[in-house]
Formats: sequence, structure tokens, C-alpha cells
Amino acid sequence: MKLIKVMTGLAIIPLAFVIMVIFHDRTADKSDYNYEQFSASQYSHGFFNGPDVGSAAEDFTLLDTQGVKHSLSDYRGSYLVLETGSLTCPQYISRIEPMRSVLEDHPDVTFLTIYVREAHPGSLIGSHSSQQEKSTLASRLLTEEPESRTVLVDELTGSVHQSYGAWPNMVYIVSPEGNIAFRGMWNNPEVVSEVLTRLKTNRPVGELATGLTPKFDDTGRVLDRAGGHAKSDFVLGVVASAFGYASTGVN
Repeated sequence: MKLIKVMTGLAIIPLAFVIMVIFHDRTADKSDYNYEQFSASQYSHGFFNGPDVGSAAEDFTLLDTQGVKHSLSDYRGSYLVLETGSLTCPQYISRIEPMRSVLEDHPDVTFLTIYVREAHPGSLIGSHSSQQEKSTLASRLLTEEPESRTVLVDELTGSVHQSYGAWPNMVYIVSPEGNIAFRGMWNNPEVVSEVLTRLKTNRPVGELATGLTPKFDDTGRVLDRAGGHAKSDFVLGVVASAFGYASTGVN
């Protein structure tokens, strides 16, 4: 009888966790682009709604951290790599160093980072409430991380981010003619380097995909920087995300 009680008690623990995950995911506010808490349901798992390969890259104009205007059309004539990120995105932060090697291997290519909404806002770095706050955090990125690329700051409403798919760490390669030559829901520096090599030598890249290849080395540090509920939101969101990916058959 005691063993049955113990086993029943142990079974309740994972059930309670699943209930917690579902509750967190269902009660998260999905109405605001700049969400205050991360949840898996704020993203359409398995669906990438950005511009397709072969289509024209939608032009935009954004300011960098120095207040200088940059338009996508300014970079016609050479390959351009766009990556999205934020101070609270562990996936993006973990890609900064590997991307430095890609820059060195492809000096004839332009690389830009677009600072978007906070992926995992917390009590220390929360969701953006003004354009000035967003610009300040983008500048802070350059002092706290080894980011050597020019960082453009998206609008508060995330106009560019949303038009390109709104994932936290997307990557796009734009051709010299201004068309989408490659896109990835998640950045993978090794794949990006290989794609660039193939594009520049007129070889096909269709079978290459970035996929989600998590690196957790920087996760604790990044979420500590965000502060407060960022860690618990991340854990609950990752579990819910796993279910989301499983249900869509995406890996």
C-alpha cells in the first residue's frame, strides 16, 4: 500500500509539470509584438512565413546604433547576409563568435545584424517600451558581446522582423540582384558559409537547411542578464516548443 502511494505521488510530479507548461503557454499574452513573457505559442512552430527563395527581398530602411540610415537596396551588387537577434536570445548570442569566422572566410560579402524584440525578456531586460530603449539595448549588445557587424535597429513595432518571418534568430542571404538566395528559420554559421561558397561558384544549395541546432553554453548567462522570470519562461517554453515541433514533424 505504501509503495502504491509513493508511486502515485511520483506520477503526480510530471503531470503537474505538464499542467504548468500548458497553463503558462495558454495564458501568455500573444496580442503584443513586444511580449512581456516568452511562451511557445507566440511562435508558429514549423512555419516560416518570410519571403521565399527566389522572391525579391522587401526593401527597408533602418538606423544603426550610430543613427546612420541603411537601406537594403544600398547593398545591391554583392551578397548580403542578414541575421536577427537580441541581448536575450541565447541562440543568437551563441552564434556571434562562429559568425566572425564566416566573415573572415567571405570578405567580399556584407553582413548585417538586425536588432529585434527581446526573445526572452525578464526583470532586468524587459520588453521594449520605446524606440530609444531598443536602440540603447542594441548599443549595449556591442559593448557586452564580440559583435563586429553593423547592427541595425528595427522599429518598435518590428516591421522588418515581422515582414521577414519574426523568428528570433533568422538568417537570410540576399543576392547581388536583390533576391532571396537562401533563408533559415535559425542561423547555422557552418551552413551559411557553405551556402555562400556554393552561391559564389554557381552550385545548387537547395538541399542545405539550417535547422535548429541549440547551443546551451551561453543560455544561463544570457537569461541571467535578462533577469527574473526569463529562466522559468525559457524552461516552460522549451518544453512546449518541443511538443510544437513534434506535432508539426519539424526537426
